[in-house]
Amino acid sequence: MAIAPQSTPEVNPLLQDFDFLPFDAVKADHVITVIRMFSGQLPDKVKFMLRLGQIKPFYNAFKAIQESPEWPTLSDAQKRIVEL
Repeated sequence: MAIAPQSTPEVNPLLQDFDFLPFDAVKADHVITVIRMFSGQLPDKVKFMLRLGQIKPFYNAFKAIQESPEWPTLSDAQKRIVEL
């Protein structure tokens, strides 16, 4: 018998901000919901990466940014965009 996820962001502790994972509040349907949410996002990221890899000018520009002397001065958010 399959477990049908019934959790919503309001009641799923895995979708809340926390400093320490509330293990005592996590149920199987919470985990299933999160896995389904993120597995749906993964194909989109893979498609984006494949398209990006096919666009040589973008690849070269991102590579040049990473190899530039300004790279250490970029914020973490800016670096994440380039490292996608």
